[in-house]
Amino acid sequence: MDRSDHNLTKAAAAACTIVLLIGINCSKELAVRRDKKITIPENILKDYRSRNWERRLNAVITISKYTNLKDPLKAEILLYKATYDDHTAVRIEAIKGLSEYSSKIVIDRIKKIAKKGKNANEKWYALNALARYGDPDFAEIFLSGLKSKDWLIREISIKGILMIDSIKIKYKLIPVIIKAINDPNESVRIAALNNLDIKDKAIYKELIKKIKKKNYSKNTFLRAVLKALSGYKLDKSTRSKIINLLTHRNPAIRILALRVLKEEKVTIELR
Repeated sequence: MDRSDHNLTKAAAAACTIVLLIGINCSKELAVRRDKKITIPENILKDYRSRNWERRLNAVITISKYTNLKDPLKAEILLYKATYDDHTAVRIEAIKGLSEYSSKIVIDRIKKIAKKGKNANEKWYALNALARYGDPDFAEIFLSGLKSKDWLIREISIKGILMIDSIKIKYKLIPVIIKAINDPNESVRIAALNNLDIKDKAIYKELIKKIKKKNYSKNTFLRAVLKALSGYKLDKSTRSKIINLLTHRNPAIRILALRVLKEEKVTIELR
């Protein structure tokens, strides 16, 4: 290595060191900024009180995003009050923001909207918020939602039931789950299948009825059925059907069929 090459190497090393140090300092500065507690800016509070619904909407969205407030209770109160706003869009964003809180007053408000919201849209967001909590006490609300004529409400309601943090309750609700698997709307059926996390012979019997159908309007439903079948001990007829799916034209179906066969185990003994 001649002198010019040596100098270039030293210069490159120095440059790398500077870049590294800058990176470290920037990382530290960003960390400090993230940790620094802030108050809600006055301009946001002004927009929150505005007569213009779009400004109120922007304020609620902004308030919902704060994660480092000095007074998080203030944000919670503001979002709570915004659920009474005259404009649907503002109320929906307030519900979405409140889902990050878990005080009794917040949960009671979301429950009330889920039951008696002014329209289906805000009911949907309230049910979605409740589903995230996974609280077994919300089962009755989701059961009520499954009776709705609106398939979107039924869809989020069956998701809510299957997200409940209680295997015991979900086993008690197997008849309800089976009904959702057979819902007139395919999106509801798929939601039920994709969120299943329990195994039962009654559910298995429903699944094999679906898998033995000769025609499917969409591969999406067949994929959901195969996903739900993973982990069951298959009867001879169903295993044969799954083997045939290994040559399906859709690659996702072939992969799921193979997974069902590989993950087969004695989970449910059929009578």
